[in-house]
Amino acid sequence: MRKTFIMKKRVVLGMSGGLDSSVSAYLLQKEGFEVIGITLRFSEASKCCSELDVCDARKVAQKLGIEHYTIDVTGLFEEAVIDYFIKEYREGRTPNPCAVCNRRVKFKTLFKKADELNAQFIVTGHYARIQNKDNHYYLLKGKDSKKDQSYFLSRLKKEWLDRILFPIGKYDKKEVSKIAKKSKLPFFKKKESQEVCFIKGNDYRNFLIEKMPELMKPGNIINTEGIFIGEHKGIFYYTIGQRKGIQVNINKPLYVISINPKKNTITVGEEKDVYKKELSTEHTNWLAPTAEISKKVFVKIRSQHQPKEAEIKVRATEVFVKFTEPQMAITPGQLAVFYKNDTVLGSGWIRK
Repeated sequence: MRKTFIMKKRVVLGMSGGLDSSVSAYLLQKEGFEVIGITLRFSEASKCCSELDVCDARKVAQKLGIEHYTIDVTGLFEEAVIDYFIKEYREGRTPNPCAVCNRRVKFKTLFKKADELNAQFIVTGHYARIQNKDNHYYLLKGKDSKKDQSYFLSRLKKEWLDRILFPIGKYDKKEVSKIAKKSKLPFFKKKESQEVCFIKGNDYRNFLIEKMPELMKPGNIINTEGIFIGEHKGIFYYTIGQRKGIQVNINKPLYVISINPKKNTITVGEEKDVYKKELSTEHTNWLAPTAEISKKVFVKIRSQHQPKEAEIKVRATEVFVKFTEPQMAITPGQLAVFYKNDTVLGSGWIRK
């Protein structure tokens, strides 16, 4: 039904010049869409959509014979993503910049441009799916479980879903590569997307030292009983579950259990202490109808985590989660995404 309705419609497509966005453009053009390519230019330090990416995307657009625009989002990216990233570390949390960027920069900008160009839909090369059921649009996992990006898309606005297309979400990566070869497009090999795309060499610690030198403040490392056992170099050097870099004179593996920015302390313990059964989220973003949010769901607590069975209690914008089995390194600042089978019910920021 949806396919028939949107045939011949104008769409704007986020383009990097890489395989996934190029194949997305190719597939939609084959189906009769009027495709307009959009490349976003981020900060100079960003490895995402650099000047080379802009040139690559333009070459693909020329080959397809489609319009191509470049939009500078440096200021918005600085405010929405980099400032957020710094703030989270200052408050002792571990940020998730990719999920924030999708909602507050990438999709927000694409929708704005789509409206300016009278385009009905926006398109990206993400491995995810949108499904229409009884006039409600759902976000689903991509077919390729290894490439699925629904976790990072779970913060999208509910009202956006009926205007989003993910052409490659129904394929696995091998199938997409075959389509790319068949298309004969001049797509360009790109490194896999990285969560901290704006930090050179992925050295986020030096980045934070430059931005927040006041946090280069040593503090106490304590054990689970509150006893002093060593000194840390600064709280932003650590994240929940971390084992390396804990400099204490104890002859057994220790892991970061919690971070207290107000007291400037790091609490460490044994591996068993890293496992917890409960968490709570804030600023929950529901994508599925309220009636479909069941008590028993599967919850994913980081990008490489397999969703695990849990029971949830919803109170306003908070969700209280109790896993069937303890989970390692439940980290404040990361996303907890709620699934029912392949469907994303919603997500919330882990508070504790």
